Amino acid sequence: MKRKKLSSLSQSNASGSKAKKDNSVSCGKTANSTIYDHLKGIQNRHRHPHIAEPEVASLFHKGPENTQLDLAELEKKLMKTRREKPQSIHILNSIGNFWRIKGNTLYAIECFRKVLSHSPGNVDALLNLARLLLQLHYLDDALYLTQTSLSKLPNHQNAWLHHFTLGEIHKAYGHYQKAIYHSQLTLELKPGFEPAKTLLQEVETHPSNTITNCTFVIILLLIFGVLFGVVHSGHKEIGKTQRSFNRAMAMKCLKKQR
Repeated sequence: MKRKKLSSLSQSNASGSKAKKDNSVSCGKTANSTIYDHLKGIQNRHRHPHIAEPEVASLFHKGPENTQLDLAELEKKLMKTRREKPQSIHILNSIGNFWRIKGNTLYAIECFRKVLSHSPGNVDALLNLARLLLQLHYLDDALYLTQTSLSKLPNHQNAWLHHFTLGEIHKAYGHYQKAIYHSQLTLELKPGFEPAKTLLQEVETHPSNTITNCTFVIILLLIFGVLFGVVHSGHKEIGKTQRSFNRAMAMKCLKKQR
């Protein structure tokens, strides 16, 4: 009797888990493999902490940016569209970004892996995955994926988010000059983008960057000092040679007069 009761309870829990899973938007069966599975951030996907990325909600905003996104409503729309277009790469990317907002890194990575298993050069999935791995501090992976995405981006598409991502990555590395370059390029491609302005200000005023600039100035001053010394020394040598030559000529003239 006890065994039967435990069996019933187990079946009930299993049904509850299944119902819960069915009620959440999903990218379906996970991909067997992708050409990016060698990256450490992907290999360790089952061990990542859950990190919410609320800023990703801006990708779904169609109205004013200050309005709050209704995640429950968004999930319903994604589930409906997924049923209508189960093979849509765009929908898989969107579901991955939905899970980035919610903070489920594993679900998000599996969605982007599924896209990349069908379309290895998909620029959106590559960049989405890069930004997710950047949040998890897998900088080498994030840099590789961003550069790969940028190299495959069609010429007519704006690369502002790629350069902003590269700016953030280089800031995390401590490569402040590169971070400044990509931040400035982001603002050229997307004028007024506040996160890029903030990033640029942070890297320009970072003590390490200030020290680097001072070091560069000191090196330039030393080079100019050495060059000035060489030139000045050369002038002195020329002057000495000229005086020696003049004395020799004077002595020669005196001898002739005698």
